[in-house]
This record gives sequence, structure tokens and C-alpha cells, in this order.
Amino acid sequence: MEHIRAMVAPVTGGHVPDNLPGLAPQCVLLWWQGFLAQVPMMLMLWVMVAIAVTGGSLLNGMDDALRWIAGKVASAATSLGHVWDSPPSLAFGLRVALSLFLVVTVFLAVRGVSLSAPETERAKQERERRERQRAERGGFLPVVVLLVSAARCSRAYQQWSQGTGVAGVPRVSLRSAERVIWRAYKTRYPAPGSIWHSTFGLVDIGSHHRRALKAHAGQVVGALRAAEAQQDVEPADALREMAVMLVIIAERYAEGRLGQLLDEGRLDPGVSATQGEYLRFLGLGAGVVAAMAAACSFGIPSDALGPLLGFVVTFGAVIFLRGRIPTPADLVDILRGADRR
Repeated sequence: MEHIRAMVAPVTGGHVPDNLPGLAPQCVLLWWQGFLAQVPMMLMLWVMVAIAVTGGSLLNGMDDALRWIAGKVASAATSLGHVWDSPPSLAFGLRVALSLFLVVTVFLAVRGVSLSAPETERAKQERERRERQRAERGGFLPVVVLLVSAARCSRAYQQWSQGTGVAGVPRVSLRSAERVIWRAYKTRYPAPGSIWHSTFGLVDIGSHHRRALKAHAGQVVGALRAAEAQQDVEPADALREMAVMLVIIAERYAEGRLGQLLDEGRLDPGVSATQGEYLRFLGLGAGVVAAMAAACSFGIPSDALGPLLGFVVTFGAVIFLRGRIPTPADLVDILRGADRR
């Protein structure tokens, strides 16, 4: 920690706000203590794995498991081939949809009852103890990642200031810092210990609170990306600004101010990053293909496939890409354009 502080302080000195509490070093120390506490268990697991591999039991079990999975995949592929040869009727599809609806309804009802049940004092103390242990194990890891990224920016700044030649322009990537910023609210507010939350990964904060924190994280990541892009324009200023922002974000996270990781003056309301763009496009493509395949299997006339494709693509884009809901005039244009195809 002292090495990181000695590297970052000369670069960020005079540029970091004076009102920062200075909790980051304490968070790093707590994370390191939690990591050392897990080392004996990790070593024991590695010894058990080595013994199992040496004895051959693990390899034999893996071979049997792979053979079993391959057989299940082959049988599932054969069943899908039979279904494609004789497509299910509309009644079968409605029964499947109704069954899924009933399962989801029962799950939500049971979850609501479990959440509304009164919590005893002993259960409350146990929950708070687990949350403290969980925070000590992983809640301070983002501070470590952010400070390490700030140290890399400071090292690159010093290399550039010393002059490394034309081909020696340093460049720092902030992808690891972006990942911990995106997951900051999930790390700070982990899932509670109930079976429903631990199984389905539900977060113990409201949806509006989660959306606000995620929107702020998008603005913070957008500001970091804007500073990162300036490395090819003004390397010294960009590297210094990146290091300063990372130190501020680490201190604000350690303080618990997830809704103000950066000041408003460093954020641009028009610049906001998004997360998982390729996954959204992949989901949109898979949804369109699945919908059109289901339409063909249910015997929808070919003349109606064009307008249906327009509807599916439009509403799929609204769901996966989070665009605006089309107006009636837009729907008419979609139908006309799809019909011409």
C-alpha cells in the first residue's frame, strides 16, 4: 500500500479534493486481512485436488460426467429433430405458456410471503453478521482495483514526463476499473442470505435505487472513457486526470457514496456508457429467430410473416436495446415496409 501511495501522491497532489476522508488505505488493509484468512482453505482445496488427480479418481469421474453429458445432449438433439419434423400444435404451445405462467406466479407468491414474514431478533443479528463477513471478504476489492489502476496511470505519467522517445508513448486501459464501477452497487449491497435471494441473485435494494446507481455508474464510466481517449491527444493531462478520478472514485466508494463517485463538474450529462451491448444484440437476434421459427411451426401464412417480422424486430429492439416504444404512425410504417419486402 505504501508503494502505491508513493507512486500516486506526486501525480495527484494538488488535484484531489481536500474533503476526501482518506478511508481507502483502511479498506485495502481490511481486504488484505480477509484474503489472508482464506489462504489456508485455498491451500487445503489445492491439496485435495492434487491428491484426487494423483489417485485418478477425479479424472475418472470427469470422464464419466463428460460421457453422461454427451449422451444427454445427443438425446436432446434427437428429440428436437422429432419436434421439428412434427411441429407442435397451438394448443400445446398455449399449455406450455400457461404452465410457465403458473410457475412464475407461484414463485412470486412464495417469495412475497417469505419477504413479508416478520424477522426475529436472532435472525436479524445473524443476517447482519453475515453481511459484515461478506463485506470484509469482497466489499473492499473495488477499492484495491481502483487504486492499482491509479498507480498504473501514475507510472505511465512519470514515464511520459521523463521522456521515453517517439515510440514509447504509454497507454493505460481502464477496463478492470470499469468492471468494478459497474458492479459497485452489487458489491456494496450483496444479496441477502435467504434461499430465494441466494438462488436467484436478487439484490436487497429497491429497483428505483438500483436504476439510479446504475445510471450514475454509466456517467462515471463515460467520463473515464472520455479521459482515456485523450491519451492520444494530451497524454500527460489525460493520465493525470485518469489517476485523479480513480483516486476520487476509490475514496467515495470507501465512504459509501455510490451515488456521487465523481462530482457533477467532472460528469457530462450527455455522455453515459452502456453495459453489455453485444449481449443485447445477441439476445435480440436469438429472440427474432426463435419467434419466426415458432411462427413457421404454428403454420402462420407466409403473407403474414413479413409484417410479423417487423413487429418482432421493433418490439425486440424496445426490450433488448431499450429504445422508445413506437407510436401508431411508426407501426403503420413498419407494416408497409415489411409488406414491401
